[in-house]
Amino acid sequence: MSQRSTPFDKRSYRESKLRRKQAMIADKTGKIRPISSKKRKIMFAVCILLIFALVISVYAILSRALFSEPGHITDENFNSEDLLPVVNRSAALESSYVPPLTTVRGIKVNTAAAASLEALLENAEKENIRISVSSGYVSYSEQKELYEQTLSRFLEDSRYTEVRAQAEAERITPRPGCSEAQTGLLLRFDFSDETSEAFLERHCVEYGFIRRYTEQKQSQTQMNPSQNLYRYVGRDNAVKMRSFDMCLEEYSEYVFIHNNQSK
Repeated sequence: MSQRSTPFDKRSYRESKLRRKQAMIADKTGKIRPISSKKRKIMFAVCILLIFALVISVYAILSRALFSEPGHITDENFNSEDLLPVVNRSAALESSYVPPLTTVRGIKVNTAAAASLEALLENAEKENIRISVSSGYVSYSEQKELYEQTLSRFLEDSRYTEVRAQAEAERITPRPGCSEAQTGLLLRFDFSDETSEAFLERHCVEYGFIRRYTEQKQSQTQMNPSQNLYRYVGRDNAVKMRSFDMCLEEYSEYVFIHNNQSK
């Protein structure tokens, strides 16, 4: 009986021929022929798409974390406008203003900051870091006394005119009604050494605090820099302020603009 011939398949023949050729090259050189340029292009395109998808995912996560609802506090039950007031000569407090207060280790502070402050001090102690708070809430009358004391020291110096003495005094000790200490949110920390100071600077935002007056932001704050004064703004706000490299004046304006654009 005659055998029926198998139909000729050009594609299968080409693939078989290619495999034989690759095998011969491998035998001679010990190297396997690389993937064809067409396949390399396809694999490259797939890799690019995967990388692009990963970048988009990371961007979406960061956007939600940093840009959504600025000023909104997720870990405390306080509104941003309670935690972000900028107090100065242009936005002074009434002499009768007294915030809700809680005593933490003998110091009166704004109730909004009390729990975070206690947690900060407790965790510092666990790390054998000695940090204490020497000043918290300062009443209007107390601030008046502090300002007059600072002003008198400048007036005793013959190099200062009265106008210049007042300007210099206000950069150290604001006038009554113009100090954020009256909000109970501005605290003065004392450090036992440089290690404790570095600990607070590194971890403060985790507890909702930011260093209030820095060297880099003097033009915005109009205050002399201080290593000891920290302001409570809530954890979410503090993390964003550090990420954006903003002082309170800048961040409050940013929140105001963003909230108005969202309406």
